[in-house]
Amino acid sequence: MDQRTEIETLLHDLGQPLLAIRLNAELLMHSLGESGSDPIKKKIQAILQASQESMDIAAQIAALDNNK
Repeated sequence: MDQRTEIETLLHDLGQPLLAIRLNAELLMHSLGESGSDPIKKKIQAILQASQESMDIAAQIAALDNNK
């Protein structure tokens, strides 16, 4: 396996759990609706933000790799 394929595989393997985490957090936030407590909603928002930032970093790495 060449380096490019290894990087693509690594980014895919990283992206799948991040996407799952994000989708689950969004579903949880939706199901809580108005009944959820503020501390719980803040923690879920932090998870959403962290997962989005991680996905953005992975996309930047992929873009850098594609520019090589």
